[in-house]
Amino acid sequence: MQEVTCESLEQQYQALQDTADEYRAILMSEGSDSEKAKELRTSFATETERLRENIVFYKEKREGIFYLSAEYRSGAAYIEALEERGFQVLLNTKHLLNRLHTIPEGRVRLKKVTMRDLGLPGGSTTREVLKAAKAQGFKPCPAWVGPQHCLTDDTKEDVAIGMKPLDNFGGDAYVFRTVNTSYFHRSSQLITLNVGSGWPSDKEFLFVSDK
Repeated sequence: MQEVTCESLEQQYQALQDTADEYRAILMSEGSDSEKAKELRTSFATETERLRENIVFYKEKREGIFYLSAEYRSGAAYIEALEERGFQVLLNTKHLLNRLHTIPEGRVRLKKVTMRDLGLPGGSTTREVLKAAKAQGFKPCPAWVGPQHCLTDDTKEDVAIGMKPLDNFGGDAYVFRTVNTSYFHRSSQLITLNVGSGWPSDKEFLFVSDK
């Protein structure tokens, strides 16, 4: 799907206006039963529905909402794909992903929020972030969301993925995180699991949102 922007919506709206003008001209000259009129009527209905859907996508994007689908069927496949793209995947993250032997097909609706959105002050812990998110109706992300977001997202932002606490790490509330860093004077992205004992108030997190 082409990226939905304000400009693309305006172009679609103008195209509908042009189709409507053409339809009115055909009605005047040929009548509503002509093949051209029927074709324009069908096209107008189809494009109107597409515009409505794209307006919804645009509004959701402005609100930090987007959809994500699993691209690979195992954690090992994600590790391989990430490393091929030049990501540094730390051992603790590989340990988590290697536990994902089967990833079902599916799509999740994600919401990007800051700690301010969650009503938390700077310095809050990951566990406090997850608790506040749950109180607002947000759910932890499946483990595949972290690597999929890294592969899908073209920006270099530092984002944390709100996940369920990992029981094999002593019950601490870890999150999957992409970190922009400098390694031997090269720009790179580091993928790790963080406890996060003091997140800044403008830190961005991703959660599943059914709202």
